Amino acid sequence: MKYEWTASMASGDAEIDAAHRTLIDAINRLDEAVARGTEVAEVPGILSFLESYAWRHFSHEEECFMRHQCPAAEANQQAHAEFVARFTRLRDDLMRDGVTPERVTTLHRALGDWLVNHIAAVDTTLRPCLK
Repeated sequence: MKYEWTASMASGDAEIDAAHRTLIDAINRLDEAVARGTEVAEVPGILSFLESYAWRHFSHEEECFMRHQCPAAEANQQAHAEFVARFTRLRDDLMRDGVTPERVTTLHRALGDWLVNHIAAVDTTLRPCLK
């Protein structure tokens, strides 16, 4: 399943929206690696990128929510912390148990569903807070 960023997911901040597109593209690369049969070679690098990029993005986004006094700032920060813990557990389990198409597909779905739902439910609440 391919995830796509849509205009309805816009936060109102161009940098945040660009980062969301990048994260969605990276998550889709997990599924693409399975389709090509190259998951063993590609997934560790994709996960490394996702980890470093997402953490930088979360930091920027949280600062933006605070700067614009968005009421969802605390919920956003909490959701990011929960995602970091979930991502870490899923990545560690995958690397420990082995990279297989089934495990990568499960990871793809877990990360993609979380991100798309988080953007739609939380990140879009920034839009009315921007001045």
